[in-house]
Amino acid sequence: MILQDYVRLARRGAWLLIAMVMLGAAGGLGVAALTAPTYFSRATVVVSAGGDDTPGDLAQVSSYGVQRAPTYAGVAGSSTVLTQAASSLGGGLTAQVLAEAVNVTVRTDTALIDIDAEASTGEDAAARANAVATALARVAPSLDGSAVVITPVQVAQVPEVADAPRPRNDVIAGAVVGLALGVVALALWQALDDKIRAAADVPRSRSLRVVSVLPYGRRGKQDEARSEGLRRLRAVLTAGPGGDRSVVAVASVSSSSEKDAEEVAVGLAQALSETGASVLVIDLTAPSRPLGARGEALTGGRAGGRLPVMAGEVDDVSWLVPENLGTTPGALVGTADGRAALDQLTGGYDHRVLLCPPALDRSEISVVAGRATATLLVADAGRTSRSGLQRAAGSLTSAGVTTVGVVLVGARTDEAWAV
Repeated sequence: MILQDYVRLARRGAWLLIAMVMLGAAGGLGVAALTAPTYFSRATVVVSAGGDDTPGDLAQVSSYGVQRAPTYAGVAGSSTVLTQAASSLGGGLTAQVLAEAVNVTVRTDTALIDIDAEASTGEDAAARANAVATALARVAPSLDGSAVVITPVQVAQVPEVADAPRPRNDVIAGAVVGLALGVVALALWQALDDKIRAAADVPRSRSLRVVSVLPYGRRGKQDEARSEGLRRLRAVLTAGPGGDRSVVAVASVSSSSEKDAEEVAVGLAQALSETGASVLVIDLTAPSRPLGARGEALTGGRAGGRLPVMAGEVDDVSWLVPENLGTTPGALVGTADGRAALDQLTGGYDHRVLLCPPALDRSEISVVAGRATATLLVADAGRTSRSGLQRAAGSLTSAGVTTVGVVLVGARTDEAWAV
């Protein structure tokens, strides 16, 4: 996939991404609402040694404090200090519970020790940090005698705002997680989705070629966009020598796009008739369709002989159904005599459009494709699968068709020619 494919996929699955982001944000808000508040408070002490205030003594005191600070940080987390601190706090608090709520660290290359405590209230958090600092100051002289002094430099204050939960951060984190899950879901959807939704989704092969797209556009633009797509199709089919006469076989891939194939055949016939050419649509889809389904039965004189046709919905386009000839589509195109008779009767038309049943359901398209100047498979965006199109094209190539044109109906205008 290239960048345009990812952009198109993101636009196609925007609803999924938005839903997952909103769901993740709601989950983050729910976590914040259900999480008990936690307050943090910090007390800071400095480790120093007793001595005179001469410059030399001060340097030794500073160096001694830096060296001994890690040791006393460990002492602050010992059971001796924590037991004294828990006893001073009261309320049934144990040293084990206090150990889980207190974290002691040493600032790099300093004699400062930070004592952080957490609790469900700000008052308890500050009291725990100060209690540990006080207990450490009491226990320290018993280790080094009067050589060490633990001095509080910052008394723990009661925090006004809980450190956790933080609703805004939780909502943002939830939205990010939701977006990530949405991207994963979108990637899985793309990997498992076999539907053709844009021209870029049509399998790339030598035998398949997208020749036109009839998109669904905004109101007021749909008819114009489809008309231009049909004229583009006409230009492709009539380009080159002999383009003024053609036999075009049209079929849907499956029954889900059968109506689209009929619309393509009608639209193509109308587009061809705009050039002043005579056009005949031969309907091979419904041998038992009543004559009144498209109009009244007529008798039209053509160079190929007198031919019973049906008046279609489109001006200057004639219709023929096999039933009018007292035969069936299978007999008309499935036998050599039937095909010869059809050629003799319809040869006077400049263009003949053979509307065939779905390629995956019946074999008419495979029979007539070998005698047609162009073969078109109609795919319905969002319904026709890539595998179905490949099977239909495979049956045609097995019948000797080297190139199958694909007409994609119903693609979004901005994705129609995304390749």
